[in-house]
Amino acid sequence: MSESTLRIILIIALVIVVLAAIVVAIVWWRRKRAAVAPPRASGPAIGEQLRKLWQPFYRHIPARALHFPTIVVVGDAGVGKTHSVGCHVDWRGQSHQFLPSVDHGAALQLYLGPEVVVHELSAPLLHDVSGDAKRALQTLWRNMGPSATLVLALDARTLLTTPPAALRELAQLVRGKIGLFPARCRASTEVRVYLGHLDQIEGYEEFAAAIGSSHGPLELDPSGEGPSDAERLVEAFDAHLAHALTHRSGEEFDRMVGFYAVLPKLIAGLTPLLEGLRGKDEPFADRHPARRLYLGSSVPRSHVGNPYKVDSSQIAGSLRRQRRRGLRGGLVLATSLSAVAGGLLYWHAQRIEAAADEVEKFRQLAVFDADGGDLDDNEEAATEAVARAFSAMHDSEILWFERTFEADKRE
Repeated sequence: MSESTLRIILIIALVIVVLAAIVVAIVWWRRKRAAVAPPRASGPAIGEQLRKLWQPFYRHIPARALHFPTIVVVGDAGVGKTHSVGCHVDWRGQSHQFLPSVDHGAALQLYLGPEVVVHELSAPLLHDVSGDAKRALQTLWRNMGPSATLVLALDARTLLTTPPAALRELAQLVRGKIGLFPARCRASTEVRVYLGHLDQIEGYEEFAAAIGSSHGPLELDPSGEGPSDAERLVEAFDAHLAHALTHRSGEEFDRMVGFYAVLPKLIAGLTPLLEGLRGKDEPFADRHPARRLYLGSSVPRSHVGNPYKVDSSQIAGSLRRQRRRGLRGGLVLATSLSAVAGGLLYWHAQRIEAAADEVEKFRQLAVFDADGGDLDDNEEAATEAVARAFSAMHDSEILWFERTFEADKRE
């Protein structure tokens, strides 16, 4: 055994020993970390829980529904998220047509509407900032449609007693969840605020009846201050108040005026939340200001604005973009395959040409030998060259190439 061979064997053995030591160290370190780590809660991980919900849901919905805009509704427990979805999204109509319209889980609920897909996050999932939850939601939201809208539901009954710090924390949680949206949806995400359980505040039902359920939402000023913005928003209802004065009973009008006085306080109470959403005093925060305010209650059709209304033209636009991507992809694939086939055909033609050259050389040697030359060794070498050229030519006859250049091959 030469010295160089022995050196190579020693180097290989040393590398194997080092790799084995690294593996042993990693296994020991993981066991030690597992021993000191706090026990995990029993039950499946959050990623597995969500995956068992959204994978069957997206697997069975119609292909067109993959192009529906996505609305994510979040909020604390008991604020009226599920009720708001039931009032504004006709997911039951889809189930009547045997479509997979809803999937319920402890952490997530999914709904398929006529033109929208809704993801309702539970309060624990909203407040979960663990790495597992982050990865699980990122994986889920890869299925988002052409646009994303976030509806933040709040309880009007407790809004004014909620500490401002809690509202700012809620805004930070919302911004964090939006940060997990796909890049194609994140920048254009619209944030809507939904005030639920307003029927528990005296005068709201009379107010909603006077406004009408077809009324649009209240347009928030993304940079406005709470009190001044509240006054501006309430002024939009002055005409309805004057109309109610002549078309409602005195008792109904009094209750409506009472709610009309409470509404500015509710809007002003949103100030810490709205400031948190637009990242006030947080220079490095992603800003997602709320632009619309919706009012809702537990009473059917007693609402101001529909927080789940989307632009249906986005569906057709998304379908057109998919078709264009398919055409471009097919064109690129066809061009690539044609280029590969052309390259292989050129390579096969070169092999044929090389074989023809070797045959011509052999013929010349044969003619020269007939004149009396002694070229036995050269003839043998030429014969071997011809055999190799023909073998190479036949080896290149892949695909349909055996039936190409037949005239040249016969020659």
